[in-house]
This record gives sequence, C-alpha cells and structure tokens, in this order.
Amino acid sequence: MGFSSCHDRIPLASADECRHLKCRQHEFESSFAVSHWQLRCCQYRGGDEHIENQPQLIREIGRILKPGGNLALSAPNVLNLISRIRFLFSGFLRGRIRPVRYSKMPVLAPNIYLLHFYELYYLLFHYGLTVSELRRARGKFASRFLMYLLWPLMRIFSLLSVVYAGKDPVQRGDNGQILSYMLHPAILLSNNFVVKARKIINGENRPGS
Repeated sequence: MGFSSCHDRIPLASADECRHLKCRQHEFESSFAVSHWQLRCCQYRGGDEHIENQPQLIREIGRILKPGGNLALSAPNVLNLISRIRFLFSGFLRGRIRPVRYSKMPVLAPNIYLLHFYELYYLLFHYGLTVSELRRARGKFASRFLMYLLWPLMRIFSLLSVVYAGKDPVQRGDNGQILSYMLHPAILLSNNFVVKARKIINGENRPGS
C-alpha cells in the first residue's frame, strides 16, 4: 500500500517529472502529514479493503491534491460477473469468498472492507474528484463469455430500474453516468479495476451535476 508519483498502467506525470518526486509514507487511518493542495499526482495501489475508514482516506487524498492533480487507484473488483454469480449462490463476493476468521481482529482481518465501485465513485465525487479513466486488470474467459451473453439484458434492466425509475432529473443524469461505468468491461470482467480520477474543485460536498 502507499502513494507514489506515477502508475505503471496510467501515466500521471512525465518521466522527467517523476525523477524529481519524493516518496512518503503515511498512516491511512489519520490525517496525512502533508499540507493542503501539495501534490500533482498520487497513486494508491490496492489495500482499501483493509482500511476501516475509507471516506477518511479519500477525503485526505482530495485534500492534498492540487486542482487538476490526478489520482490512480487500484482495488479489488467485487462487481465482476463471476463475483455476482458467486454472491447469488453463496452470499459471498470476490475477495471475501468465505467468512472472516474470527480469530482475527478487524484491524488485521483480510479484505473485510470491500468497496463497490459505485461507492468509490460517490466518495470521489463529494471530495472534489471526478473519474476520468477506468481500466481493467486481468480477467477470466468465463467472465467474457458471460458478458457477451448477459450484457444486453443487464443494460435493459439497469436502464429501467436505475435510470428511468428516478424522479429527479439531476439524479437520473448521475445514475446514467454511473451505469455507463457499471457496464464497462473493466467492471464486468476484471478481478481488479484501476481508476484515474482528476481533482476538479477544492473542498467537500460537491453539489450534484
């Protein structure tokens, strides 16, 4: 876990810029020892599923990024098609396929705080960031087969139940944007997703678009 100057899949800064950037370590459960709006880019490579206070993590990332700065974040994808089928039959999602060992304390338990993509999207939105790119990591052939088979039905059902069912036109627009990501191959196929988000405003509680 940690922050760094750039991501191996989504470039945040040029090679020349990366040579002059320094690495720092921070305690994720508390405020970072970094002043407001200091960083042009930061990277978080997995580990959010181990963080008890995930809103605090995203809030601090939003606080230390300069306007126009970028975040690259990778996380386990609990919404891929294989995970959804697993949940249907067992009640457990990808990353947490069986009950947590009760000998483990919450701060040490693996993958107990799994974050759905739409929850991450919500936190990024309200802490001043917007998703600018979504990429997938490795996936399985079975997921690709299921996507071709089920995607049309998923789109129709999602449009009816998620977008058109909304009464607030502003919220319907937001729901449509989220749905476009929920039907993205990175979410349907991948075991992990990689999000690139850009800081667009300072402050919190951004109003709906």
